[in-house]
Amino acid sequence: MSQDALNFIHEINTQNDCLKIKVRIVRIWKQSFSLDMILMDEKGKKIQGTIKAKLIHNFERFLAEGSIVVLSNFGVAENSGNYRIINHPCKLNFYHTTTVKKIEVFDGPVYGFGFVKFHDINNKKNW
Repeated sequence: MSQDALNFIHEINTQNDCLKIKVRIVRIWKQSFSLDMILMDEKGKKIQGTIKAKLIHNFERFLAEGSIVVLSNFGVAENSGNYRIINHPCKLNFYHTTTVKKIEVFDGPVYGFGFVKFHDINNKKNW
């Protein structure tokens, strides 16, 4: 892969950790043990990103809702648990080596809404 090549979220899996993605930060929230984000690529696909508490200070100044960033050198883990935020089999983990580069150009959706019927939520149809 060339140095400038970008991947899309649908290409992310736990077998491949040499990826570089351009995403919009749709939502960001801080907990006592982590900073979590919903990230969306230009095709509108979403994935969760997590920064452990001890690394938040390394990245916080680069991250804001609505901003567009290129991420590389992150970890990919299985997105498991009863209350998954995003319907993607993986999630991203930021490491000391993760790089975040702010950019301005993004040819994808702005908000990333994904509406579903209440019945489908109750039946966990989309999960």
